[in-house]
Parts: sequence; C-alpha cells; structure tokens
Amino acid sequence: GQLGPVLEQLADYTENRQHTAQKLQMALIYPFVLIGVAIAVVTALMVFVVPEMVGIFAQTKTDLPPLTVGLIATSDFLTNQGWILGLAIVGLVVVTQRLLKNPVYKRMSDGVLLRVPGIRRILIGMDTARFSSTLSILMASGVPLLEALKIAGAVMNNLVLRAASQEVAGKVQEGSSLNRALSQEAFFPPMMVHMVASGETSGELE
Repeated sequence: GQLGPVLEQLADYTENRQHTAQKLQMALIYPFVLIGVAIAVVTALMVFVVPEMVGIFAQTKTDLPPLTVGLIATSDFLTNQGWILGLAIVGLVVVTQRLLKNPVYKRMSDGVLLRVPGIRRILIGMDTARFSSTLSILMASGVPLLEALKIAGAVMNNLVLRAASQEVAGKVQEGSSLNRALSQEAFFPPMMVHMVASGETSGELE
C-alpha cells in the first residue's frame, strides 16, 4: 500500500540527484576551462611571440637578465620539444585513470579530496544527502534499518565516506542508536545527526 508514495519519493530523489550532479559538474568544469584557456594563451605567447623577441634581443647584443634567459629557454623547449610535454600529460592522465579503477588508489584519492577545504564540504554534502535520501526511501518502504543502512552506504561515491557508513551500520548492529553511531563518525554533519536523533525520539525516523 506504500508503493505509490515510495515511487514518488524515488522520482523526486532521482530528479534532485541529477540536478545536483549537473550543478557540481558546472562548478568543477568552470575552473578547468579557465586554467585551460590560460595555459593555451601562455603557450601561444611562448611559441609565437617570444621567438620574435629573441631576434630583437640578438640584434642588441646585450646581456639578458636570468628571468628573460629562462623565458627564452622555455620558449625554445615548447617550440622544438613541446610534443614531449604533451605526451607526458596524456600519459599522466591515462595512468591516473587506470589507478583510480583500483579501489586502493581510489580510496587514497578520495581521502585526499576530503582534505581540501572547499571540495570536502561539497563532497560530504552530496554524499550524506544521497545517503539520507536513500535511507529515508528504504525505511519508508519497510526495509529494516540495518539493511537500509548498508544499501544507503553503498550509494555513496566517496569510498572513505562509504567506509564511514559501514562503521555506522556495524555500530547499529552492535546495539547503538543511529544518531550516536553517526555522531561518532567525523563526516556526518551535526544537523543530520540532530535530525536523526529527533526522528528516533519521535519514532518517525523515515
């Protein structure tokens, strides 16, 4: 008799998740676009403008400051051997992608991201929202709390946060209340813990 409301919740959850993912992608892509444009401009200056300036400096036959000498050397490298740098960057990207398919390196990467202040807040906010929404839907459909915790934890993208959710499930299985188990993990926001505690007190956790 609860299938209709549960499906409605699921539809809302899916829509909100898609909307949030799009916003996050735009927020993350924009800085990389700016960095890419900046690199392209600097590279163009090094390859096309600096060589012209070298000819002018050669005609004056004056001693150049170390910074200018370094700039000219960089320009020569990009002009004559820039393809090596390009191959190195492509190789680095390919190797990084392969490493991130390994759970060990993926978890290390996720841990590093959680140490970056701005990114940490976004990742924790998204994954805990995904966790709580999934948990709410499962419990509203009659799934037992422990099983719902395990399923909700599995939908978290960050492996460090997923491990934290597994710790929560383990403590609940040992007899701890959900809000206490959540409060013992550093990643779950205090507001979420407070709302869970209120729900447990009122008997309306979902």
